[in-house]
Amino acid sequence: MNNLPSADPTPRHRLAVRVCALAAGSIAAALSAWAYWPALSAGFVFDDVTSVVDNPALHWEGVSWDGFRGLFESAWLKRRVVANLSFALNHVAGGLDPTGYHLANILVHLATGAALALLVWVYLRSEGAETPDWQRLASVTVPVTIFLVHPLNTQAVTYVVQRMASLSTFFAVISLATYVAGRRGTLGRKAGLWLAASALFWLLGLGTKENVAILPLVLLTYEWCFHRAYWRERLGAVWAGPTYRRVAMVVIAFSAVGLLTGGLLAFFGGNPFSLTHEWPRRGFNGIERMLTQTRVHWLYLSLLLWPSPGRLNLDYDFIVSRGLLQPPSTLFALLSLALLVAFAFYLAVRRPLLGFPLLAYFEFHALESGPASLEMVFEHRMYLPMTMLAVALAAVINGLRGRMRILIPAGAAVVILLLAVATRARNETWSDPVRFAYDVAQKSPAKPRPQTNLGVAYRNAGRYEEAEAAFRRSLELDPWRWTTHYALGALYLDMGRPEEAEAEFRETVRLSPSATRAAYAVGEAIEAQGRAEEAFHYYLNLGSQRGMAGRAFEAMEPLRRAVALDPASSVAHNSLGNVYSMAGMTEQALIEYRAAVEHAPNNAQAVYNLALLLDRAREFEEAVVMYRRFVEIAPPSLSQTARMAGRRALELESRAGRPLP
Repeated sequence: MNNLPSADPTPRHRLAVRVCALAAGSIAAALSAWAYWPALSAGFVFDDVTSVVDNPALHWEGVSWDGFRGLFESAWLKRRVVANLSFALNHVAGGLDPTGYHLANILVHLATGAALALLVWVYLRSEGAETPDWQRLASVTVPVTIFLVHPLNTQAVTYVVQRMASLSTFFAVISLATYVAGRRGTLGRKAGLWLAASALFWLLGLGTKENVAILPLVLLTYEWCFHRAYWRERLGAVWAGPTYRRVAMVVIAFSAVGLLTGGLLAFFGGNPFSLTHEWPRRGFNGIERMLTQTRVHWLYLSLLLWPSPGRLNLDYDFIVSRGLLQPPSTLFALLSLALLVAFAFYLAVRRPLLGFPLLAYFEFHALESGPASLEMVFEHRMYLPMTMLAVALAAVINGLRGRMRILIPAGAAVVILLLAVATRARNETWSDPVRFAYDVAQKSPAKPRPQTNLGVAYRNAGRYEEAEAAFRRSLELDPWRWTTHYALGALYLDMGRPEEAEAEFRETVRLSPSATRAAYAVGEAIEAQGRAEEAFHYYLNLGSQRGMAGRAFEAMEPLRRAVALDPASSVAHNSLGNVYSMAGMTEQALIEYRAAVEHAPNNAQAVYNLALLLDRAREFEEAVVMYRRFVEIAPPSLSQTARMAGRRALELESRAGRPLP
C-alpha cells in the first residue's frame, strides 16, 4: 500500500514540497561541508606547485587588463583560462594561503551538487512518467547527496589544481540541464534562451578543462535515446526529396564532423593522440594505454562501490597492459567492459531513462581513457562521469513502486552517513602534509615519485634524516630522476653540506639541461662554500647564456645575484640591463645601464646600450650625450657602429633645431 502523499496540485502541497527540498538540500550541503572541513588545513601538493604556486601569471594583486592578458600569454595550461582566472581571483583575495583555495574548491563542489540536482529534477520531469513530487524529491536528494559525500570525489575537491575537474564538471552538468530544459520546455517556453545558455556553459567548461569537449556527443546520444522518431521523420523527409538535398545532407554531415574534429585537434594542440608512438617519460603508447584503461576502469568502479580511505591514493603504481594477455586480466577487463557498454545500449533502446545516463557515463570517460599522453590513473577522472551515475540512480529510485519507495531512501541514509565519515577521514589525511605523503608512498612503494614527495614533506617539516632516506629510496628506484637529485641537493643545502649539494645540482643539470632552477642552485651551493668570486662568474655566465638564448626571465635571477655579489661590476650591470630591455622592462634596464656606465665609463657596449634605450625612451638629450661618448671610446672593431651612432646624434640635433648638450 502506498503511504506516500499523492501528487497534489494545491499551493499548500507545492509549498510543503519546496520546504522539504530546501531542508534536504541544506542537510546535504551541511553534511558535505562537515566531511570536507579538514581539507581547509591542507597545503599545496604535487601539481599544485607548478600550476598555482610557481605560476606567476596567476599571482594577481588586483584585477587588471594586463592580468587577463597574462592568463592567455604566460599562464601554465593557457587553454584552461577559466580555471586559471579562478586561481588568479583566489590570489587577489588571499595570496598563496592554501585555505582560500580549498574553501573555493569546496564551494565549487557544492555548486556542482546544486547543478546536478537541477539536472536530475528536469530530466525526470521531462522524460519520466508522471511521478508524485515526493518521490521525485527522494529521487533527487539521495543520488545528489551520495555524490557530494562520496570519498572517491575527495581528490577532485581537496587537490587544489583539480578545481579544473570540478569546475568543468559544474559547467558540463549545468549545460546538460539547460539543454534538457530547453529541449522539452521544462522550465518555461523560451527554449531558445535555454539552448543558448547551454552552449555558453559548454564553452565555459571547455575553457576550464578539455574533457568537456565530449559534451556534444552526449547531447547527440540524448537525442538518439529520446527523439529518434522525430529525427527519423525529419531526415527521412529530406532524404526522400530531390537528389541535391541528399547530397547537401551528406556534405553537411561530413563537414560538421571534419570541422568538429579539426577544431578539437587545434584546441588540444596539434595531434595529442597516438596509437603506436611511445610518449617520452610515460613508458607506454596509445594502444597500451587504452588496453590498460579497461583495467583502470574496473579499479574506478571498485572504488565507487568500496571507497575505503585505505584504498584511495593520489599516485597509483599501475601495471601497464602490453597486450591482451599481458597481464591476463586485460582480456577479461576488455570483454566485461564491452558487455557493460552493450547493456547500456540495450537499456538506451528499451529503457532510455536509465540507458542514456549510462551511455553518457562511458562517453565522459572517452577522452581521458583514449590514446593520449596522460597519466594512467587519477581518481578525479571519475568526478564528471559519476554525475551520470547519479542521474541513473535517480532514474532507478524514480521507478520504484510499493514499499521500495520507502525502504531504499531509508537505507540510503545509512550509506550516506558512512560515506561522509569515510570522506572526512580521507580529508584528515590530506590535511597533514607528512601523513599524506607517507600514505601515498606506502601505497605505491615501488614508484619513485611518491618517495620523492615524501622526502619533500619530511624536509619541509625539518625532518632531514628521514627526508634523505626517502630521496635515496627514490633514486634506488630511478637513478635518472632529475627532480629527486634537485630535491636532495636542496636538502643538503639546508643541512649545511654544500659540497654534496653542488654535486646533486650538477647532476640535475646534466640530466635535464632545461632545469633553470637547478642551474641557479649550483651557484648557491658554490656561494655557500665561500667561493664568492667563482659564484659571481658562474651566475654571470649562466645569466648571459640564458639571455642570449632569448630566455630573459630565466636570466634575471642569476644576473641579479651576480650584481649583488659584485655591485661594481659594469659587465654584470650591463648584462642585467640587456635582459630587462629584452623583457620590455625599460625603467629597470635604464637603471642597470647607468650603473654599468657609472662603474666603467669606458665600457663601450654599456654606453651604446644606454644610448639606444634612451633614444627609444625619447630622452633625446641624454641619448645624444651617450652616442657622442660611444663615438669617442668605440674600439676599431665597432667603427661602423660608431659611425651610425654619430649620424643618429646629428639627426636628433637636427630634429631639435638646436645643438643638444
